[in-house]
Amino acid sequence: MKPEQAIEHFGSKAQLALVLGASLPTIYDWVKAGEIPEARQYQIELATGGALKADKPALRVPLQEAA
Repeated sequence: MKPEQAIEHFGSKAQLALVLGASLPTIYDWVKAGEIPEARQYQIELATGGALKADKPALRVPLQEAA
């Protein structure tokens, strides 16, 4: 996902930072780089209930198989 997608979803850079427990300068760094680190993408995917998806799908093993 691109930083602009996450910002649009949460309404502002400040709100995105707040939800993620990140600093505002971190969000500005992502915008400047044009990308969100992979681990943060997964955090955003969880925070949005899947409305935004990480670029690389996480390994999702059904609970039955994980046991």
